[in-house]
Amino acid sequence: MKLRKMLYGLTFLLSAFALSSCVNDESACLPEGSTKVVFTLELPDNAQTRALWEETYLKDTGLDYDNFIDLNGIQVLVFENTQAGTYVGTIDDFMYSKTGKNVYTYSGTAPSDLSARGTYKFVVLANCSKVTLTENSTIADLNNLAYSLASMEYIPMWGVHTATLNLVPGQQCNIGNISLLRAISKVSVKLSPDMIAQGFTLKSVTVDKYNSEGYVLPADAATVAETTKLNQETCINAKASEATNWVFSGTSIMAEDSVRIYMPEYANKTSKDATMSVVVVSPDGEEMEFLGTQGEGIAFMNYANGVATEGSEYDIVRNHHYIFTITSAEVGHKLTLRVVTIPWEDAQKIEIDYTQTIGWKDSGEPQWSVTPVTEGEFEVINVEPGDTPTLTFTLDSPQGWQWLAVLEPLTDNANSFIQFQDGSSSATGSVGQLATLNFKITTDPASVNHRARLRLYVQTPGSPSREVQVKYIISRSY
Repeated sequence: MKLRKMLYGLTFLLSAFALSSCVNDESACLPEGSTKVVFTLELPDNAQTRALWEETYLKDTGLDYDNFIDLNGIQVLVFENTQAGTYVGTIDDFMYSKTGKNVYTYSGTAPSDLSARGTYKFVVLANCSKVTLTENSTIADLNNLAYSLASMEYIPMWGVHTATLNLVPGQQCNIGNISLLRAISKVSVKLSPDMIAQGFTLKSVTVDKYNSEGYVLPADAATVAETTKLNQETCINAKASEATNWVFSGTSIMAEDSVRIYMPEYANKTSKDATMSVVVVSPDGEEMEFLGTQGEGIAFMNYANGVATEGSEYDIVRNHHYIFTITSAEVGHKLTLRVVTIPWEDAQKIEIDYTQTIGWKDSGEPQWSVTPVTEGEFEVINVEPGDTPTLTFTLDSPQGWQWLAVLEPLTDNANSFIQFQDGSSSATGSVGQLATLNFKITTDPASVNHRARLRLYVQTPGSPSREVQVKYIISRSY
């Protein structure tokens, strides 16, 4: 069964220069002489409708969950590029900001032992437990890093990239693209459109036997130089944690009579017992139970003409999507199935032009003439009719681009009451120059409360706009 590699794209950038500024606030400064590391994480667009199968495949709707990465849970571990792969250190003190749609820029402190010149392996872990390594640790020590379905919040992912560094203070060193691989599989069970049209419904799906835990790293993770070089046909690294009778019913039955299951890897070629039992309700209300343990239900095997081929069991492998479509069901007979095993998504290889990284000039971060008040994740600028608040800032990158400020109304007709000084709802200027935004708060009528959010973008012809992560609300009260 030929399966292609489906990977996330990460692009790393290292900027080496001595820092005397602070990371989180005025009291949290990096040690003198430390090295700054910056990398950009970009997720694919259209996360809510990830259905990029080839036209010959069955269509399926993806989820935000499939692609979600906990931005506070990224771990970047650095190892020597040797056979042993000795641990060098961890990139620490992360901060991040959203610099575009599904684009996040991280900055952190590089390990002190990272040489200005040398070849290293960068291992990225996402959505999994924090690891603790010592100076004698190696990449192989990550092999036992595991997750549990009972405590899994998001899909664990792993990636590796090997790069030769040439760190020059004050200059950027782009080490290229690094891809992430999901550590879990996705299984879909659904009724065909014809069965739904006839009045059949799916009552339940039971996974008869499965592993309740999985390893984050695939087989050969310690020796492969790039995620993209991993052989996904042989990378199974199943964790023996057998469980039984995993039932999906009731609210687990989604629209169009389908069930979606996120399942750890399972060595089915050896055990040959990965099956699912199904209960289908006929148009006249009769329940038909098809037990996988008796060969009547669903098996992870190759199918021909809707029936499983004897001896064709295959493993349940990470980062793959197994789709079982029930095309007919009769009392006393096996289910007739249409089965497609496909990559989870089309490959995404994303290269970032780091001249487009958005950054504030030193002492150029936004300054309001009115002291903002924190409300949740927003900073609120409270004003009254007749006020003229101002905001100053200086963006120093991307050079040659324009910035665009927009007032987004949060209440009806807010743009009639909260405006830029010229009466418009937007303003523009050049990146690299001191910018001053002048606002006016209308006086008529005075007895109306309104709110508008200020959004800031950078843009240039031929490239998509990128939003700067500012969260300001102007609130007009009387």
